[in-house]
Amino acid sequence: MTKQRAPMLETPEPLGNLTYCLPMKSHKTIGVQRFRNPRTGKEFEFTMFVSDMDWASIVFPLTSNNEVIAINQFRCAKTSYILELPGGCPNSETETPEEVAARELLEETGYQAGDIVRLLPNTVWTDPASTSHGNIYLSVATDCTYIKMPQRDPLEFIETLVVSLENWLEMIRDGTVRDQKSILATFLAISRLFPA
Repeated sequence: MTKQRAPMLETPEPLGNLTYCLPMKSHKTIGVQRFRNPRTGKEFEFTMFVSDMDWASIVFPLTSNNEVIAINQFRCAKTSYILELPGGCPNSETETPEEVAARELLEETGYQAGDIVRLLPNTVWTDPASTSHGNIYLSVATDCTYIKMPQRDPLEFIETLVVSLENWLEMIRDGTVRDQKSILATFLAISRLFPA
């Protein structure tokens, strides 16, 4: 019996360049891209969030006592504080995801990582349905120790929290922690650090 192949996926064809609807501010704007529908040949527009930053790095930091170093950060888009893990964008083209994770951990919390390991070889996409960016590297940092006061950016409103791993997991389960990148980093880190 001959095995039938699945049909090729139909791919809309991008037409022209992405057009910015607003000037770029804080590395973000809204853009519109035109496409051709492969089934009908008709053109359509897709509006998306755009960034001039290619990627960011998030870190799941643990102390030697298995305490999670988290942040409670005010997020303007949600107009509230969000429990999440430290992270941010590169300051230069040569900075690696692990270097960004270590720097952001230190700047945002005052904790220094003993060791940092990337959890996946590539970035994860946080919201490919509505943004062209959102490419995030995930890392785990172990043996983190507090060494100095945080050096936060002027528009970062952050409280550092140190909670037991057990409590952090319970905060995820009960819906206190709702940030998807932080939840994903948590479970990938746990599967690496504590294999079943």
